[in-house]
Amino acid sequence: MDGHWAEDELMALSAIYEDEIKINYYDSGDVSSVERTILPATADDLSTQFLKLDLKFTFPKEASHKDLKVEFASSRGLSDERLMGLNKTIQSRIEEGSHDGLLFDIMEITSNDLTSNNIPSDPCPICLIKFKMQDVFVKTSCFHHFHSYCLQRYMDGYEPPDVVMLALPRQQQLQMEEEEKDRDLVPCPKCRVKIVFDRSELENCPEPFDDDDITEVDFNEIREKMKNMKASFDRQKEKGGIIKTKEEKEAIESANEIVLHISRETQRPPPYVPPHSRRHLVTSSPTGNDGVTTTNKSQLPSRGRGRRRQKPRQ
Repeated sequence: MDGHWAEDELMALSAIYEDEIKINYYDSGDVSSVERTILPATADDLSTQFLKLDLKFTFPKEASHKDLKVEFASSRGLSDERLMGLNKTIQSRIEEGSHDGLLFDIMEITSNDLTSNNIPSDPCPICLIKFKMQDVFVKTSCFHHFHSYCLQRYMDGYEPPDVVMLALPRQQQLQMEEEEKDRDLVPCPKCRVKIVFDRSELENCPEPFDDDDITEVDFNEIREKMKNMKASFDRQKEKGGIIKTKEEKEAIESANEIVLHISRETQRPPPYVPPHSRRHLVTSSPTGNDGVTTTNKSQLPSRGRGRRRQKPRQ
């Protein structure tokens, strides 16, 4: 029926997934929403299921399958970029396909995406370095992920906050003190829920591999530059612009050598004479007469520059 296009499929999904699927209804009895948690297909090996995504399908009243709303209610280990890519694939299936098997297809698309790349795509909350396939990391009971190396350092340096302890009731303080006696019980660095880990499993773990600072090299571009440099070298060599031997280099330097000869008899410039002392300056006559000295008038103060003579009083 129009507006209830998914009823037959929901009956089949309920039989397949049983308790894994939750169906909600309007007061009128029509289906309002469907919820299911998707995990990677790891043959029921829960320890290797590092990703989780809660899907929610919302069915508007009296609407076709193209009005189906798919929400990611919550997720673990999935970055925003990866969720955006998955949502794009799901929307493409809704818009381009029919309603036959639509819900099952979306669940399979999600499960295949999580299974094909079953590694957290968001960074470690402690070191902020993204997880790599060669990294050693752990999953907490609250479904958060940390490098084993980072979590061990966090557990070694963790101390209960005294300020928080004093703000709690006495009975709760005693309970926390009892819990803190076991050093393997610490709050999750992400959500602060108490988690338990065996320290021996975290010891001697390698540091996380950080390749963010590694620059990607385009070898084709380097080869092209080397080819161009070789062609330029050959052209310069043909025109004699390449120095081949050490003797040839020394000969060119000798031919281009510039020697500056400075006479030892070079006289120093005359000393500076203040203007007020130039009145008595005596220099040789420009005519070259020996023994005859004249005063250089150009060095005498000009009229009006000296101190004005006062008239005698009458």
